[in-house]
Formats: sequence, structure tokens, C-alpha cells
Amino acid sequence: MSETEQSIRQTDTIDVKELDLTVKHLGKGEFQIKVPDNFTIKELKDELEKLTSVRSIRQKIIGLEPKSGEIKRIKLSDDCTLRELGVKSNQKFTLVGTPDAYIIKDPHELMGLPDVVNDLTDDFQTTSDEDVLVYAVQDHDRNMRELASRLSKEVHLINEPRKGKKLCVIDIDYTIFDCKQTHNYQVTTELLKRPHVESFLTNVYQNYDICFWSQTSWRWLEAKLTEMNILTSPNYKVSFVLDKETMFEVTSRVRGKLKKHHVKPLQFVWQKFGHLWSAKNTVHIDDLSRNFAMNPNNGIKVSAFKDCANNRDDNELVILSKYLTDVVANSQDVRTLDMRHWKKYCK
Repeated sequence: MSETEQSIRQTDTIDVKELDLTVKHLGKGEFQIKVPDNFTIKELKDELEKLTSVRSIRQKIIGLEPKSGEIKRIKLSDDCTLRELGVKSNQKFTLVGTPDAYIIKDPHELMGLPDVVNDLTDDFQTTSDEDVLVYAVQDHDRNMRELASRLSKEVHLINEPRKGKKLCVIDIDYTIFDCKQTHNYQVTTELLKRPHVESFLTNVYQNYDICFWSQTSWRWLEAKLTEMNILTSPNYKVSFVLDKETMFEVTSRVRGKLKKHHVKPLQFVWQKFGHLWSAKNTVHIDDLSRNFAMNPNNGIKVSAFKDCANNRDDNELVILSKYLTDVVANSQDVRTLDMRHWKKYCK
């Protein structure tokens, strides 16, 4: 134990103070909690478990880390007290975690969830990977109105963005996770994950901040990321997560026919974080090319990951990691790259 920790622990004889804290549970709003300042992080987690049904072992607490002075040397651990960490009354912090009842279940079994945008259908593209569709999005004015209506939605930062890093927006279902098998409880989460996910995200994080954007509701999205240990990995940090509420429907002309579909407009991110990211330094990884119809020059289409039990030799993320590191990371403007045919480079 350091001298700083010893000196702080000696203050345990000081009168106990009650702290009024505000907890922001991502996707579920804010609530108040009162605890004594001699509570340990473990005891705080136990209280949060009673309130939220999120098991303490699944909880990640953000915002109570000491930020300055000698106290900053103390590592945030379960046996630290709130007093040691310098936590003050009226302080806010964020809780990340999902109740067991919602962990990796088929979304149709989750009562009370908003409708899930269907991500199980095939993409408009039915030919080879190299024949990437060019979308001509219709009704620009309407799309901009839809975008403007989404900008009021708050983005909850899980980890602060790093200045000078590009942004990598990553889809989940069939991109890094076989969601079709979630109803089969004999299939483990590790098997549902696409091979090499951990090493891929670790490598990407060196040059990019990471955002996940899924076509499902926040509760289902958080459950998947929590169960995959992506939000708590020591090897990389996720900046923020977006769900289907930031998407909207557009009409595209595809091979001469008009098609309605939902889209992930990167303009939403650029409007929110214009001082960090733009069309020049953002890439979007997805198994559905229609999802980047409004930003085709920023999209990288990967093959869909399905039949996880029989597809353990899949190396899509290994190849993509090399491309993102060797080519895209060194580009001044990613739109100048022919990312539609990214696999040709790796071959």
C-alpha cells in the first residue's frame, strides 16, 4: 500500500458523511442513490445491483476515477472507498451493465422492447463481393429533415475521444456477432463472436476511436456488448454507441428500381463531433452496404458472419485489420481510396 493510500485510510475514523449521487444508467435515464462515504466500490455495486438488477460482476462504473492530485495515484478497485477516491455529494457517474434477464436473448423474447429493425434479410447486393452497389439516394431535402430531427438525441460518451484519431464505426449483427444463433442457449457467447474480434479491435484502436452502431434497440445492443466483454476490455476503449433511434428510412435507386431501407447517416456523427471527425477521417464497417447508402465513399463492406459453429476459420477481421492499419490509417482523406474493393489490396 502506498503512503498516499495509508494516509487516506487513516481518515476512516472521521465521521461518516452521506453522499447524494446521481447515477446515469446508459439507455435507462438517471436516478439518485444515497450511500455513506466509507462505502467501498464493491458495496456501491451491491447497492446498484438492488436498484438495477445488474449483477455487480457485470457492472462497469465510469466517472468516479480520481482525476487530480496525489489521490490520482490510487487505482479504482472494488476495495477502494468513496472517501479515498474523493467522491463528493451531488457527483454524477455512469453505470454500464445489463440485467441478467436481458443478457443475449432473442430480442423477440424481451417484453416491452421497441420494435427491432429487421437486419436478418439479405442485402440488395446479390452478386459477388466485388460488385458493390452504387446507391443513388432520393429526396435529399427530406433526408436532411430526418437527420435534423435526430440531432436532438444525446450521445453518451463512454470514453473520451482522442484528438488526432480517425473514427471507425462498426456494425454488430453479422459483422462481429452471429445474432441468428442467440436463441440457442447451447451456443456460448464466445462462439457467437466472429473469430479475431478482440485482436481486431485492439489493432484498430491504435489509429481509430471506436463507435458501434446497431440497427437494434439500446437494451439489446448493450446486452450484446456487455456479454462479449467489449465495453470492459483493457486493450481498447469504446468511445460511444448508437442504436436504431439515430437511423431513418430513405429511398434509394438500385439497378433502376426504387427501394426503401434504413440508413446509418454518418452526418449525425459529424454534426455532433465536427471538431474531431468528418467525411475525411471516418470509416464505416458493415455487412450491409445499404447501411452506408448516404456515405458510400466511407463504407467498407464485409462478408456476413453466419453459421458461427461451422465458420471458425473465418479470417475476415484479420485481413480487414491489415487494410485499416496499412492503408486507411495513412490516408489524408479516406474518400480517395477505393474501399469498395479493399480485399484486392490484401490479396
